[in-house]
Amino acid sequence: LASGLEYLHSSGIIHRDLKPPNVLFTDALATRAKLADFGLSATADSDGMTIGYMMGTEPYMAPEIKRCGRYTNRVDVWSLG
Repeated sequence: LASGLEYLHSSGIIHRDLKPPNVLFTDALATRAKLADFGLSATADSDGMTIGYMMGTEPYMAPEIKRCGRYTNRVDVWSLG
């Protein structure tokens, strides 16, 4: 999961709704995971930030998103745990 987030973030994308149902496993042994559901994702601006709107799933939502301010891809790291 961390590698997937690193790839997204290096491409300027913030997922904003990282939670267990949005993690898909490719086999029965759960050895590979893929991120899914990019419906709430956003592209960061040149400073690596995005204007925030309160979106996501409450228990997994970073405090920065709840404040509806500007935030960075760190909100995904917070959701990852």
